[in-house]
Amino acid sequence: MEDIAFKNIYEGEYMISKLITKDNGCYSHFHYESLYSGGTNLRLQLITYNPIHETHFLLHQTDGVNGEDALKKMYDHIYNIKELLTARKDVRFNSYTIEWMKAGVPGTNHSHFYGTSVDEIMKKFYYGKRKESYTILSVRLNATT
Repeated sequence: MEDIAFKNIYEGEYMISKLITKDNGCYSHFHYESLYSGGTNLRLQLITYNPIHETHFLLHQTDGVNGEDALKKMYDHIYNIKELLTARKDVRFNSYTIEWMKAGVPGTNHSHFYGTSVDEIMKKFYYGKRKESYTILSVRLNATT
């Protein structure tokens, strides 16, 4: 695990965005939500946008004491997830591939997700979308190496 510290939330968002862009060419959006009326605890949702098939997905969400804490947890998760999946060090997460079509758009698409269950990855897939606009052709649990 890489020990990382951010000077501010903008640096944290930039560093996470670089990881995402390097991995799959997607763009990142950070959505912060206060969990309590006092605003001392935050939920951070990382949404990615894929310019190839012009859609977005929820990549991961985490809670933190403040923005920097949530970003640190997000960075650690994103930085380590591929290693954990490959080495099967964290058996909670599996890799899935969804084959899908969008209504009115020709062709099929393949998107890759990781999560603890099919239900979780479907929530990530449908995040902010109308379900009736998409047809799921298959959901596949990818073999581990």
